[in-house]
Amino acid sequence: MTSKIGLLPLFGLVSLLALIHSQAQSQSPPTQDTREMDAKFEAIVIPTIAFKDTPVREAFDFLRDQSKAHDKSAGAQGKGVGFVLKLDDEQASRLVTLNLDEVPLRDALRYVCTLANLKYRVEPHAILVVNLLDPSF
Repeated sequence: MTSKIGLLPLFGLVSLLALIHSQAQSQSPPTQDTREMDAKFEAIVIPTIAFKDTPVREAFDFLRDQSKAHDKSAGAQGKGVGFVLKLDDEQASRLVTLNLDEVPLRDALRYVCTLANLKYRVEPHAILVVNLLDPSF
């Protein structure tokens, strides 16, 4: 019986974190300023992602490079999507393992953020990435 009571607070914490995470990933409707970035974010498809114990900073470097290589939006050939990481050294050094094929950039970002306990927001000129529990976001 003691073990069941001990699990209740843990279950509550996991549920709270899941709720915070789902709210963090929900995007508000695109504004005129973010509409172009949001469309590009949906249209870019990355052929293959193979991260094995890859630091978050390197994962975002890869996503940025791949977004440039596969950006087919009108007038922006090769421009891609930029990421602004507001992370401390510990957060940027978290390791992620992920293997995906033919994945839209938005989904790839969502998976990396989930694995590393991060959240993001589409801004007019870049994607802002912060710690999941960042109160200013």
